[in-house]
Amino acid sequence: MRAVHEALPVVIAGRSPSERARRISEEFNYRNRCQASQGRLWMESYPPSHRLYLNMLRHRNERVCALAGSGRRLLDVGCGLGDMLYLLRDRFETRVGMDPSADMVQQCRRNLEQRGLGERATIVQAPAEEMDVPPRSFDTIVMLDTYEHIHLDKRAEALQRARRALAPGGRFILVTPSWARLHAWALVDNLLTLPRQLRSGAGVRLWGTTPKPYTEIFCSKRTLLRDLRRAGFAVQRFERVSFYPAPERPGFLAPHLHRLSQRPRLHGALERTFLTLQQLRVLNQKMLALCSV
Repeated sequence: MRAVHEALPVVIAGRSPSERARRISEEFNYRNRCQASQGRLWMESYPPSHRLYLNMLRHRNERVCALAGSGRRLLDVGCGLGDMLYLLRDRFETRVGMDPSADMVQQCRRNLEQRGLGERATIVQAPAEEMDVPPRSFDTIVMLDTYEHIHLDKRAEALQRARRALAPGGRFILVTPSWARLHAWALVDNLLTLPRQLRSGAGVRLWGTTPKPYTEIFCSKRTLLRDLRRAGFAVQRFERVSFYPAPERPGFLAPHLHRLSQRPRLHGALERTFLTLQQLRVLNQKMLALCSV
């Protein structure tokens, strides 16, 4: 199946390894584009420079399409640019997308109109926890990289509303970043910053666990399965999947950290590159749940 997002080459120009590392970090720097507070990760829109993220979306969408089935009505909760509505256009008679961001809703409508799906899809502005649709009205509901954007106190309501909207025999597919590997990457982050802290004479600051707000935004497998079952879903399939190649284990960096501490410029380049890998890892490691009622 042809994906909406084609693979885009990542071209990073720079005169030196340090400059290239800095530009890679800037290319994939979510700190300037996201606001993480009170258990919510928020993005108003997707900047066009998110080439790595778009590649991950392409692989994710292909996987979800293989599980989505077909039927009369499709609902995409947190539809973003409407990729899934377009990819599944021939499998469902009615396609509905919802997103809490007014800006994203407008982008989605323009995107689908350009692809010839404008009049064949309905896009509404609403957060997942305020989903207002008739009970048992959708054969397939997808919630892709949306759950982590919902406030902690409202996630149960969002899942319950999705459960009520799903028709008997229907499919609910949820994809969200995995919390499981963040601790290992946070540990390497500590080790990478240690030489700089020692050189500057500052106090050594080590984190025992992944720092907030990530621990509040992302959930573990146990928590996700608990939330789904409490909402009334029967989990038919659960997978941990990677949608983009990235190092599975960061431990390979450890033997080189001591030598790098004596070379500030090289260490700085690696630290910036690691920031990119860490962000890629956070977004790349996903949990996928296929549920029914």
